[in-house]
Amino acid sequence: MGGIGASTIPLLVLGASLGIAYAVVATRSLAAALGIFTYLTFFDISPVDLLTRLAGALLVGLWILAILTRGNRVPLLFRDQRRFAAIVLLLAGWFAASTVWARDFDLAMSDAVRLLQGILLVLMIYTAVREPRHVRWLIVGFVAGAATSAVLGILSGPGRITGGFDDPNELAAVIVPGAILAAFGYMACRGRPLRWAFLAALPLFAAGLLDTDSQGGLVALIVGAVAAVVLGGPVRVHALAAGLTVGCLAFGFYFVNPPTPGQFTEGGESRENLWTVALAVARDHPLLGVGAGNFPVVEPAYALRDLNLTRADLITRPEVAHNTYLHVLADYGSVGLLLLLALIGAALAIGMQAARAFQREGNRELELLARGQVTASVAMLAAYFFQSGQFEKQLWLMLGFSVALRAVAIEPVATAARVSATWRSSRAHGYAAPAPG
Repeated sequence: MGGIGASTIPLLVLGASLGIAYAVVATRSLAAALGIFTYLTFFDISPVDLLTRLAGALLVGLWILAILTRGNRVPLLFRDQRRFAAIVLLLAGWFAASTVWARDFDLAMSDAVRLLQGILLVLMIYTAVREPRHVRWLIVGFVAGAATSAVLGILSGPGRITGGFDDPNELAAVIVPGAILAAFGYMACRGRPLRWAFLAALPLFAAGLLDTDSQGGLVALIVGAVAAVVLGGPVRVHALAAGLTVGCLAFGFYFVNPPTPGQFTEGGESRENLWTVALAVARDHPLLGVGAGNFPVVEPAYALRDLNLTRADLITRPEVAHNTYLHVLADYGSVGLLLLLALIGAALAIGMQAARAFQREGNRELELLARGQVTASVAMLAAYFFQSGQFEKQLWLMLGFSVALRAVAIEPVATAARVSATWRSSRAHGYAAPAPG
């Protein structure tokens, strides 16, 4: 059947073969499959986007099977991180509830489901990532996906590149975190061949970021450089030196090749007009918002309002807010935005707790990888000031990864406690058992 199919519809047979191989990997290791899934999320182009959806559906199915299997005590976020889980439940409930007061119910349901999928991804990552090698797998998946997408964009020819995404700003928003993860990975993975792969990816990220001509990418780079110095810990001096070097190189590049008017602002006033309307919508619906996904529904009416708009055509089109936080504020109100910010802040705080736990253990590699992950997340969140990225899978991957790092940090302690309990029980029953450790 494979031979016949390969001669008639080879692409379908190839996809089916890859799907079977992925299913085999997923049944053996949810973390390995999650690393592959992370790589696939960097290509929102057909037919890869279909493969990503199928891979995600398979992961969810296996995750549900794992948590429902009797006697299979897998890590659960709701059991181990109850305060964070409470925020997750409140946010998910608010996303769902906002469909009630939305003008366009079908559109609201579609957007709410997409956001709930992101929350589900956070829960799944916490269950899957339990060992140090799992941490490396997810970082490799992210860096490799961002680098491949950047290469696709560079090879696509002149102009602003999009890589595996639909918009240059989306590509820039993952290139900068990818570069930060690669830089921290290079410093962390001493004695590993992986270290040189991280180093080789950095020039690709630099070239890709320049070709995106993204205002959000440049802001994310600056914020990421500052965050690396603040959160870098033992490599803070190296981060400062690298940031100054990159800054000097960028200044020299744009001094020799000065940007044209509007190169980074898409006409100079497009975002400002959209932000003005989003703020006006938020003022009219301060608490509840207009409902999930309904900002573009109510937006055209604001072209007739007494607002200083120089690009009314963008409002009547209509467009998204091009700012994740303003878009969430307009759709879900101040309650939704505060819940989202609480989720983000808690995830980053848990990630830093993991870094400090690795530091106390003397595990330099995992400490630096954790610090790099939190720093990369901060840079990505800065990039999302210039695009509506609440649906981006990379956002939810990074948030889930931050929380899972804490679980990896406490796993050795939990294992030692279980061994010690077994040893004490064995002594109490009068037979020898191996000592803890």
